[in-house]
Amino acid sequence: MNVTVLDLQPDWAISQIYPARAGSYETLDVGRELILPLNVTLPEGYQAGTDIIKVFATIDTTSFRSLELSALDRPTTREPSSRGYANALEAFLAGFISPKSTRAVAVDVCAATEWVAHQVEIEVVNEQQQALGAAPAGHQT
Repeated sequence: MNVTVLDLQPDWAISQIYPARAGSYETLDVGRELILPLNVTLPEGYQAGTDIIKVFATIDTTSFRSLELSALDRPTTREPSSRGYANALEAFLAGFISPKSTRAVAVDVCAATEWVAHQVEIEVVNEQQQALGAAPAGHQT
């Protein structure tokens, strides 16, 4: 099984957090447990936010790097990759970085490879705001 972990951040940025370096995925053997210690922070200027940690497991080797996205308030200079794709799921994901797209695309590739995804949401609140008794943005007390 091949595992990749993405962080969908409060500022709408998406980054791959595991494997953290150049790798696109890490292969896990049957019965092996993966524990990832997380250090969650808020983007500059945010008082509260929710990080969504998304874990993908695939049978085929698949890169999820095409889903990475800069924060919406920062311009991106990333160019689409011109390399071949390892499988149909990877080709499907690459369709989201088309320069002609705003991430709402129609792709003529079937993503019927064997894969699964699971997510965990982590709510982060600025400690100073919490000490003052203020409710996080979007929440009512």
